[in-house]
Amino acid sequence: MVGCLLESSNQSSEFIRVEIAERVFKIPKGYLDGRKAIGKDTESIVLEYSLPDFEVLPKHPQERAARQELIKQGRMRGMLLERSDKRPSFNVMVENILRPNPLLPNQPYSGETEQIYGLQKYPSQKIHPDSDTQYDDLYVERGENNQVISFLRCRVEGRVKHPSCAHKFRDKGLLYQIRWSKSELPNWEKQKDAAIKFIDNFEIIER
Repeated sequence: MVGCLLESSNQSSEFIRVEIAERVFKIPKGYLDGRKAIGKDTESIVLEYSLPDFEVLPKHPQERAARQELIKQGRMRGMLLERSDKRPSFNVMVENILRPNPLLPNQPYSGETEQIYGLQKYPSQKIHPDSDTQYDDLYVERGENNQVISFLRCRVEGRVKHPSCAHKFRDKGLLYQIRWSKSELPNWEKQKDAAIKFIDNFEIIER
């Protein structure tokens, strides 16, 4: 999932130069969990950190105990960044999630929804068609003409120890998927803005 280029030939550099969606970023190695740089360009990259302040995680595997404590607290999280124009529209993604039968692509969702925190909530959906135990609640942000702007999939309380939400949204050529504790659902817009600011701070303008 990770493709990047070392900032320089100096292997002691604390940063990695990442190119994605015609944007260039200088990212501290700690957010990549020590993964080796492979190649120059990438269409996706995974960053790992500790919330709420996007702190670099303790080194792995040297500090396993510290990492386990973050997991226990539900603070160890990750972010997937992808090149946006290589991925389907959110309308298509949501339609696929809500499709009651994969063999009937034109069959629309007919269940009830409700409005929560400015989002349209759909009842729990199976994560995998063949799973009887893993379910997500789906929350959709819609704009003009009912178009999907972004969407969140949140684990159902009681089925996992630390239910979390995964929020997909787009910004300046990047498709984000960020995760945080479901307790932060009322603050989903603040979480989105914080993630964008976090990534923008790493961008460098090459002339």
